[in-house]
Amino acid sequence: MALALKCDFCLAVHIKALKALGASLEEVLEVCSVGMLMHGGPGMAYSTLVVKLWNEN
Repeated sequence: MALALKCDFCLAVHIKALKALGASLEEVLEVCSVGMLMHGGPGMAYSTLVVKLWNEN
């Protein structure tokens, strides 16, 4: 949902929590695909932020 709403803060918080729970980037991107379906092209473009945040944390 944070992806579809384009909420940077929400994405950062969720990514930090997912990493703490042991999620893989592949799993996170699978979830992002749902956001892309919900929000179309903008959701796809915003998925690049997810990868950036993942690599920063």
